[in-house]
Amino acid sequence: MFSLFLIFILLGILGIRYLLQLIKDNQPNWKFVLSFAGVILFFHLFEALNTANFLNDYGTEKPLNIFMFETIINSLIGGIVVSIFAGILILSIHLAWPNFFSAFKKMNRNIYLKDAFISVMCSFGIYSIYTVINNILTIYHPHFIATDAFSIYRINSYFPLLSILTENIILSSLMSMLLIVSLLYIFKRLIALKRLSKYIILSIMAIPFILPAEPEAPYLFVNIIWFLGLIFLIRYFWRFNPLSFLLGAFGFFTLPKIINYLLSIHDPSYRIQIISALFCVGLFLLYFLRESFTNQKAAP
Repeated sequence: MFSLFLIFILLGILGIRYLLQLIKDNQPNWKFVLSFAGVILFFHLFEALNTANFLNDYGTEKPLNIFMFETIINSLIGGIVVSIFAGILILSIHLAWPNFFSAFKKMNRNIYLKDAFISVMCSFGIYSIYTVINNILTIYHPHFIATDAFSIYRINSYFPLLSILTENIILSSLMSMLLIVSLLYIFKRLIALKRLSKYIILSIMAIPFILPAEPEAPYLFVNIIWFLGLIFLIRYFWRFNPLSFLLGAFGFFTLPKIINYLLSIHDPSYRIQIISALFCVGLFLLYFLRESFTNQKAAP
């Protein structure tokens, strides 16, 4: 466990070092970064206010007003920490890949959208293969149980539809995309040094993701399958396409989670909320699918 923590610390130190170099060599667009971080903070605070179990951990030995004040302050601090972390990732990507976020502008999207739709389908397909392997091992291996086999999804929101859209779709996909692109930049900087083989560097970076919590070979095996599937997507489907990174992260990390919600939660009112969220996502994708087949010129 300590080795995993150490690798994360080393990756963080390397990331900060490369970020400081980028800031020294370039002029950051602080307004853009702060605006993006502010949006992340807004969504996080909205999700905190939308939580219906504020009193879940309340004990009568503490006055209610003190408990509510501490809960609100903790949510605010947590939101600020998340937005700062997201701002650092956004700043890193903005400096390392200056045209990354410009790909999301309407005048430029047409170039990237078709490949991005292929990416989201392939991403969901790769994760489905990983799920099938998990299910087969769970059925036939005497000591293996899939990680999410007994996951319990809590219904703890005043407005479940908005919670699914903000936390499970927008924030999850966006943060996954930012983290993956940032780690990819660190990897490219490390292999540019030409002191170590890229496979050795990739193997070291993979350790926190593939080491299982249970000391069983099948858990290591499925973690390796998951990681190799992600590397395959980055290498062949997400590469050089910012929209593919976003939609691919949605298809690999978020869409399977929403479908698991639908399959495991049987409360009719909540299932309607999940179906409504999937319907909103479908409309969103259909809009951009229509846009991808219209004739638009990219901005010079």
